[in-house]
Amino acid sequence: QPKTEIAVLDDALRAYEQDIEKLQVRLREARSRQTAIAARLESAENRVKLRSLLTNERTDEALARFDQL
Repeated sequence: QPKTEIAVLDDALRAYEQDIEKLQVRLREARSRQTAIAARLESAENRVKLRSLLTNERTDEALARFDQL
């Protein structure tokens, strides 16, 4: 009977180890997606800042030309 219990426990342990490995893979994938999303967010924020700077410069140039007229 102890051998049977040990065999059952070994099977359960192997199943748990497989589940843990699957969860670790999913966690790595989620972290990878999080990193990619963070990079996309930073890129988008930089584009918005650049666009804002360019718009401000154009507005300043237009106002300066208007003042000259």
